[in-house]
Amino acid sequence: MPLLSGSILLEVANTYCFAVPAFSIDIPDLLSPILEEVHLEGSPAFIHIRAERLHDRDATYLVDAVRSSLERSEVPASLHLEGVREITEVVFALRFGFTSLSLDNSERNLEESVEFTRKVISLCTPSGVSVEADAGGPKGSSPDIKVEFVRRTGVHSLILEPDEITPVKGLLDIPVSLKDVPARYYEYVLETSRLGGRPELKEGFTDEEVRRLVEAGANKVVTWEDICLAFNAGLRSSLYNRREILEPKETLRPALERVRDLVRRRIKVCGSSGRASLF
Repeated sequence: MPLLSGSILLEVANTYCFAVPAFSIDIPDLLSPILEEVHLEGSPAFIHIRAERLHDRDATYLVDAVRSSLERSEVPASLHLEGVREITEVVFALRFGFTSLSLDNSERNLEESVEFTRKVISLCTPSGVSVEADAGGPKGSSPDIKVEFVRRTGVHSLILEPDEITPVKGLLDIPVSLKDVPARYYEYVLETSRLGGRPELKEGFTDEEVRRLVEAGANKVVTWEDICLAFNAGLRSSLYNRREILEPKETLRPALERVRDLVRRRIKVCGSSGRASLF
């Protein structure tokens, strides 16, 4: 299926009141269990590659592998470059077939954010590439600032913190994307710790809390930290409990199964099961 612009996915999600799950990956091996589960659940999806990953020597291999797999799949999906801070990263996205990108304006004030976002949109619009962005400035800035940012830039989707959704959605009918919303599933944390890992303990969101964010108007939920936790728990378990296994594919199998389980869980929370039929 041809890759879709991120704005198409988000506009449909906004109309039908669900969230499109977004899964960040940094190795091609993660893509197969994600796509298989997304297809089984009949869900649309974003596949994210973080902009910082572009500085690695195998970046083009990763992007080519992901894009070709998405194009061969039947999943309504967008290939998304996450956390763009520089124009050179925008140029890379346009050159290598991304259909969506998000800007990280966290170190810019409002005026700088408006200027950078407008420039990126002018570059991306001819190719149909959608742009998400935050308004920049200090955390906790007023909803009116977000409204002004959207009005002045025409950005396709607004990136918000969880506690900003309700006040902003009361003023704007625009798709809203959440940054990485870690659930911090503690079964993965405990298993990793038991097998010698030392994952940093952070406060996370329960499935019910994420579900309420979707009901409040979130149209995209990004998952990265929990993918890392699930993969690491499965890999450590494999290395500890299957010590006779030497083949890399078999060693990775339990780790990828944990990722598959996580993807299924996230799709349910987002309410996106069966929504692929809308595209």
